[in-house]
Amino acid sequence: LEGANEAGMGLLYLFALVMAAQGVRPRKRNVAILGGISVLMLFTQSRAGILGLLVFLALSLRRIRVRYLLASLVVLGLGLALVPYGFWWRMSRSIMFTRGSFEVYSMMIRVYGDIVVLKVFAHHWLFGVGYLAPKYISQYYNDLHISNLGAENLYIETAAGLGIIGLGALILWFVR
Repeated sequence: LEGANEAGMGLLYLFALVMAAQGVRPRKRNVAILGGISVLMLFTQSRAGILGLLVFLALSLRRIRVRYLLASLVVLGLGLALVPYGFWWRMSRSIMFTRGSFEVYSMMIRVYGDIVVLKVFAHHWLFGVGYLAPKYISQYYNDLHISNLGAENLYIETAAGLGIIGLGALILWFVR
């Protein structure tokens, strides 16, 4: 893994897989694994990973038994108690959009990267510019001439890199 954000998203995928395994064959160890993943997710301090986990849980609530939900809340509460102060500091700066903070810069540069990659897609919509190539030509598509701007979105990155044809293949792959 390259960093905390990748770890957060990897843990989110692992959480979903363990939830699926729990639905097929319920085991007590799966509940313990889910609790451990939740705590590890908090330790990564990945805002996107934690938000993704919360959205996943909100969409899965109809299938979760009450006792598993209560156990998860207890583990989550314990995890929140163990989270370092720096996490709460980063989260408050992110939520409050503290002017001049790195957290706000990090969010805004990602949005700017998405806009730039959408411009690349608009110019090369059929075949794209090549797999993972949009970030290497991003300086030509933004007014600030910032290089290595990539999209933090699989669909936008695929559309700009592989065009409509690649995006269609990706969607077909997901549907299948």
